[in-house]
Amino acid sequence: MGKIRNPIKFSEYFGIEAEALEGRGILDPTLNADTKLFIDPLLLEGSIYTNISSDARKTYESHFETIIKFLAKAKSPTDVAWKSAARMLTFPEIKWTCLGYGAQSVSGSGSGSEMTSQYIETARQIVELGIEDPDLFVAMALFENGVGPDRISDMTSNVIVGDLIALNERILPELGVPTQPMTIALKNGKTYSGLLAANPYIGPNDPVILVPTDILRALPIAADWSDVADAASKNAQLRARVNDQIARMWRALLQKVGLSCECPFPIQFHATRTTWAVPSAL
Repeated sequence: MGKIRNPIKFSEYFGIEAEALEGRGILDPTLNADTKLFIDPLLLEGSIYTNISSDARKTYESHFETIIKFLAKAKSPTDVAWKSAARMLTFPEIKWTCLGYGAQSVSGSGSGSEMTSQYIETARQIVELGIEDPDLFVAMALFENGVGPDRISDMTSNVIVGDLIALNERILPELGVPTQPMTIALKNGKTYSGLLAANPYIGPNDPVILVPTDILRALPIAADWSDVADAASKNAQLRARVNDQIARMWRALLQKVGLSCECPFPIQFHATRTTWAVPSAL
């Protein structure tokens, strides 16, 4: 994997002391390459910033609570409830945080249409079984093999990007960093606006979004074959913890408000995918 020849730190480009960021618990990102860290949703609640510990945490919980409500009402893959849940399970990469595995740029892929289809099919199966028996929620996994910390970070940053922008609007003036009105548009159709610092290494109208260090963890890196098993184990452990967190949110919501599944068609269960048995007339 190649390395960027001339990495430019945020503090260097904007002419501020790196200690000013460190003292505030904010990452000093490299603007022209990814920093090999990821946002861990399990750390949101413990952040020193209320924009994150309160606002972002509530945004994250509300996001997945809304998904289960949509899926409980979905009657077929063509109805509004299903499509709304699908949009909420689409997680394009948020390149503006400059986080990930990219060594020579900040651009990645995020989750594409195939991953979204896998997420929603799995989620629908979980909802169908979990409504019948809430204890099954914690025994089933939304995110399966192939979903590692980079994709979980994409998911989390997609959900809480509005709260991250609010945090940046609070911190950037304190640092004396120039800002400008910016609007970012995600591939899932969502847009967000705010007064942000520009990242010229992405584009003249692209921001850099600063992230608190207390919600970040190091990405597992396999430098050689001896590290592969360790990295895979760390990925599996994170995936299991995030799956458990989401499952417990869904079970708590079901016990609180009660939900019933309105799916009129049988669901055919396979090893890793779920298929709707939709009548041919539809």
